Formats: sequence, structure tokens, C-alpha cells
Amino acid sequence: MRALRLADEADAALRAVPSMCEARACRLWLALIRCEVAALFYRIGEAEGWLASARRHEAADANGPVDTVLAETHLAKARGERERERALDAAGRAVRASAPRADPARVAFIRAWLA
Repeated sequence: MRALRLADEADAALRAVPSMCEARACRLWLALIRCEVAALFYRIGEAEGWLASARRHEAADANGPVDTVLAETHLAKARGERERERALDAAGRAVRASAPRADPARVAFIRAWLA
């Protein structure tokens, strides 16, 4: 819950400087944080909304496409065992989406999770 409070504070600070180039990347990370927290608490609809928001901003950072798909895998796992195939598909897409500028540790994590 503390993570959500901090995300709300950061979001409020971003509203004061909407023209910053980094603001889109920050909105991406805040949406991903909120998505994963909602998934952890099995608030599926809320998590899906935050995932959609993250997708709108994922191009703002080289790691955005990878991290967005990672969040999707967490959401699929929260939905239950019948969504396992969707989670594996999402992890596979994350590996394919990793750009040359993406963090190698993130790509390695996804590959390990997929294996």
C-alpha cells in the first residue's frame, strides 16, 4: 500500500511539470507499479486498466516494452492457472520485444522465467 501512496505522490508532482520529456517515462513506471500492486491484491480490472495506461507510454523508455509485458505476465498469473498459457505467451513476446537498448538483466530475467 505504501508503494501506491508513493506512486500517487509522484504522479501529483508530475502534473506540475507536464512538458518534461521524462514525464512520459515516469507515467509508464507509475502505471506499471500500480498494475503489479493491483495484480498482487487480485484486483484484476484495476490491474488491466493500469496495464492499458502503461502500454500508452511504453515507447517512452527502451525497457518499456519489456517491462509492460512482464507486468502482463504477473496479471495473467493473478487470473489463475487457466491463464498460464497467456502468461507464457506474454513472456515470449517480452523476449522478442526487447530492443538492443533494453537492459540485459531484464531480458535475462524474462528468458529465465520463460524457461
